[in-house]
Amino acid sequence: MTNKVTAEEVFAAADALVAAGQEPTQEKVRALLGGRGSMSTISKNLRLWRTKRDNEVQAIAAELTLEQQQSFLSVLADVAKTIRHEFETQLAKLRAAQRHQEETNAADLTAACDEADRLAEELSASKEATRIACEALAACKAGFAALQAEQAHLSAERLQDKAVIAELRSAVAEFSKIRAEDLDAAIERRVREAAHSSGRQAV
Repeated sequence: MTNKVTAEEVFAAADALVAAGQEPTQEKVRALLGGRGSMSTISKNLRLWRTKRDNEVQAIAAELTLEQQQSFLSVLADVAKTIRHEFETQLAKLRAAQRHQEETNAADLTAACDEADRLAEELSASKEATRIACEALAACKAGFAALQAEQAHLSAERLQDKAVIAELRSAVAEFSKIRAEDLDAAIERRVREAAHSSGRQAV
């Protein structure tokens, strides 16, 4: 398929755009032609189409009587009035929709800000609770460490007491042994003395 376009194709595309209520432009004509034709060729043929259309309008106007021209102008005025009214109606609807959207966006933004504030407050409260919990945990750890130290101290004292008790028991046992030995020696001495005394009396 060739990319070249003829003047007739450009004219037909321009007429189709006008019939659709659109202003023929180089881009719209080229798009309607499927992207064919250079911009310079389309521009040249559009100028020819506008000249041809103006000539046709002037020829039609020349054939009309004054009364027909006035009637035609009246019809055009009514059409223009209708178009203007439709345009203003659509514009009002568009502005109303835009205003509604802006209000909705503002409400959504306000709600989002409120939610952000709430989450910030919850986060702040959570941080405070976490701080308190950490302080309580630190206090518990310190108390546990102190308890362990006290238990270690008591264990050391118990060991020391056991050692003292063991020493006392050993001393008592040693003392008892010494006393037992002294008692045996005293008995033996008394026996010897009694025997010696008996011997002397017998003589």
